[in-house]
Amino acid sequence: MSSQMTSGRSMSGRRFLCVLAVSALSLISAAQARAETLRVATPYPALNFHTQNLQAFASAVSSATNGGLKLEVYPNGTLLKPAAIFDGVKDGKAEAGEVMLSTLAQRDPLFGVDSIPFVVSGYNDARLLWDASRSHIEALMKANGLRLLYAVPWPPQNLYSETPITRLSDLKGHRLRTYNAAQKRIAELYGAQAVQVEAADLTAAIAGGRIDTMVTSPSTGLETKAGQRMTYYYKVNAWIPKNAVFVNEARFAKLPPAMQQTVLKLAKDYETRGWDASRQTYERDEAELAKTGVRVLNPDVTLQGDMRRLGERLTREWLHTAGTEEVDILLNFENKRSKAN
Repeated sequence: MSSQMTSGRSMSGRRFLCVLAVSALSLISAAQARAETLRVATPYPALNFHTQNLQAFASAVSSATNGGLKLEVYPNGTLLKPAAIFDGVKDGKAEAGEVMLSTLAQRDPLFGVDSIPFVVSGYNDARLLWDASRSHIEALMKANGLRLLYAVPWPPQNLYSETPITRLSDLKGHRLRTYNAAQKRIAELYGAQAVQVEAADLTAAIAGGRIDTMVTSPSTGLETKAGQRMTYYYKVNAWIPKNAVFVNEARFAKLPPAMQQTVLKLAKDYETRGWDASRQTYERDEAELAKTGVRVLNPDVTLQGDMRRLGERLTREWLHTAGTEEVDILLNFENKRSKAN
């Protein structure tokens, strides 16, 4: 009798454990079914520091929401072509994306405020300009049905060339890679051939000789093996453009409020992290460029003078196309800079 009772209790215990296991699996399956997934399109390679920061942000979001929200990052233009990312996220072809703001300047001059040549002199200035312009960029994104999450700068943009450049008139006849309105204008002013090349296609464009001159960061120069053809690199510090990470506003609004707040809080953290990474990348990658045989040079007095005059001209032209909002941003920036100094 005692043996039978023990056996009965044992069977009952096993049934209980089975029920618990099934219930746990059901809860896990239900949680997975409720998990939200946002696809994030970026034009940059997986090893680029912007993409790595984005991947870290995605991992932090997943962890903070216990897997309730997953950001699937598609690097190198694999989800949407670079030029299609902004409109693609607006139209719901991807839920989120990353673009360089100045590539949108033809839509609105405000997007190009961080790429007016020689307005900022370094990261501290770039931060002040972002502080002065952020709310305006957020409003412009919102008007396009998008929610800005964060923005991170590229290292200063410098001049690469296959041949020595002693003054800007030496650009005549060169095939200059362009990715924003400012670069197209530079090509026009100095008789260079403007060649539009998106980030995902840049390595092939350099290797194939489609371009022989470009203004970009040391990070991009390393990633694209630019030094195999362009062995001159001038530290002109032309501008410090930013990438913006954003999400479709309507899709974001469907997330639970607590999840939205988690994403926005982490976005602030990873904006700070990204700015730090940009500074570190600049110092490291410029040193690496020199190791590849690229001549890392400071521009001489003549080239510096040309650059200063170019900056003054393009600033006047930008202000001519801009409205009072853009003028207010620059005035606000100058005010912040004067107080900081």
